[in-house]
Amino acid sequence: MKTPSITLILIATTILLVFNTAIAQEHRTGLLTPDVMPDWVQKSPPIKLIAAYDDSCDHSDHFPPVGNQGGQGSCVGWATAYYYKTYQEWEEHGWDVTSTSHQFSPAFMYNQINGGVDQGAYFEDAFKLLCDLGGATQADMPYTSSNYTNLPEEEDYLNGINYRCQEFYYIDVYAGLDDLRNHLLNGHAAVVGIDVYSNFDYISSYNNTYCVCEIYGSMRGGHAVTFCGFDDDRVTSDGVGAFKLANSWGTGWGDSGYFWMSYEAVQDDTLSHGCAFYTIDFIDYEPSLITRFQVAHDDRYAIQYLFDIFNPSGGFWERAFFDWYMEPMAAVANPAANIVLDLTDGAGTLSPAEINTIAMQCHDLNIGNGLTGSIEYFSAEEFIWPANAVSPDPPVAIPDDGSYVCADLELIMPGEVTLTLTPHSPPIVIPSGGGSFQFDLEISNTTIFAYIIDVWTDVTLPDGTLYPIAIRENVDLSAGGIIVREDMTQFVPPGAPTGTYSYNAYVQDHITLELLSEDSFPFEKLPGADSPNHNFGWTLDGFDGEEAPIYPHPSSFVLHPCNPNPFNPTTAISYQLRAASFVKLVVYDVMGREVARLADGWKSAGSYEVAFNASELTSGVYFARLTTASGFQQTQKLLLVK
Repeated sequence: MKTPSITLILIATTILLVFNTAIAQEHRTGLLTPDVMPDWVQKSPPIKLIAAYDDSCDHSDHFPPVGNQGGQGSCVGWATAYYYKTYQEWEEHGWDVTSTSHQFSPAFMYNQINGGVDQGAYFEDAFKLLCDLGGATQADMPYTSSNYTNLPEEEDYLNGINYRCQEFYYIDVYAGLDDLRNHLLNGHAAVVGIDVYSNFDYISSYNNTYCVCEIYGSMRGGHAVTFCGFDDDRVTSDGVGAFKLANSWGTGWGDSGYFWMSYEAVQDDTLSHGCAFYTIDFIDYEPSLITRFQVAHDDRYAIQYLFDIFNPSGGFWERAFFDWYMEPMAAVANPAANIVLDLTDGAGTLSPAEINTIAMQCHDLNIGNGLTGSIEYFSAEEFIWPANAVSPDPPVAIPDDGSYVCADLELIMPGEVTLTLTPHSPPIVIPSGGGSFQFDLEISNTTIFAYIIDVWTDVTLPDGTLYPIAIRENVDLSAGGIIVREDMTQFVPPGAPTGTYSYNAYVQDHITLELLSEDSFPFEKLPGADSPNHNFGWTLDGFDGEEAPIYPHPSSFVLHPCNPNPFNPTTAISYQLRAASFVKLVVYDVMGREVARLADGWKSAGSYEVAFNASELTSGVYFARLTTASGFQQTQKLLLVK
């Protein structure tokens, strides 16, 4: 009679083991532990309370809805990005964490730090990613358990930068629990690694509490979970006191996805990995310097990047990206899309008075596997000056020998040339009998380039027409330089018309004729001595700190008749400009078709002569037309006789 009983027990045990194994296989783990803590991880300083001690706290109301990693070993992405980072940004913004726009994507994290295989990831890489890249939201890059190698799109990288962290730390919970409890009481969360035994898989049978004294079965892997609270008075099988944590196995597991872990278990090296990780967040963060680049390579996890910023004065900054603790495990191709990285931490190296160089270096860690690639694109954008540049170097081949290759670009603060007029004792009123006023003129150059400039002044008369005053040409303006002329005196003749004037000054590039800056101020002339002939007496003193004459402009715009006319095949066409202007001088045939363009661009005030060569044209009548930006237009008839 004993044999059937033993048989039934064996059958029942076998069924239970199969059932247990099947249940366990439904839930993936995925936390890897480094042999040596990387040097970029800092030990937490002592954490002080910001308020009175409380014997419990629970932040789970502000955690996102419990998620499920499914059959993927992405628990690190769930614990660190989805739970921890989502809650951290809730601390800053107080927003709705049920919205996917406010939940941070496990895929953005896991897919970049898993080495190309679905075998888990390291906390150390996850927090480095948060500090280097930030995090994309679930709305930008939704999680799918069936894909672990999709990379973020360009906009995902860019949006993620706003959620970067400053630095990250670990709390040694083996040494004590006070810092962890204080950290939670200060309103924060943390993540921790545990080892999974069967009493964790079936935690609902253990009052949803993970305890040392209840361990059974074999350890089937490391797992990442997130602290959200604690209770000093909670009674467990290990004793009194437990932490509350979020898991990534869905709401059907544990207490709707949450569980407790006894204080003893958190400090026991059989169940706990002993380190609680947290970061210091950037608040209201916006980048000031970013890079966009594209690399074509069939082994993307093997490519490491190094960015340098330097200038002639010796300023230097350098940072490595994608240099994970995780080694490249599988060859996966880069998509044909830009990666965006934040270089703001090095922006302080940029010098506005110099040519700054930004260099992108990269090399292949998997030497000799026959896979090569190239840097296809590299640019940088600075948002404060602002300035941007694209490297002329790509494509740059990336060899399969581990050597570094480089593309670089030059980033220059654009700066500007600025002219400023400052009148003395405004408002300026000139009596009927004429008079004068004084003003200061300043021209500043905040660029790194020297200019040769032209400077001139004119007045806008009460009827809206311009009257030229004076011009200085071929003036040297050094890089970063400034020209200041104080107490300049402008005389106004008695015959100047009554009314309100505008006194104008301009500066242009003498070489390119580009108008660089202009300024003006008003003045008034009282009635009593108006004269239609007011061309005398508009004298300006003081431009060069001496009474050297300042050559006047022509008094009007004029297109003179060509000489000779009739002509064969060349003639000279002259014109004069009373003020600097955008000028077009075009020759048309009798059908109105353009046959020659002799001037097209900015010209300073003065007299000009150009040659018109009609050797390729047939005999006949042609018309030369001068037009200016102010609306002036004049036409002269030309007769070509061959």
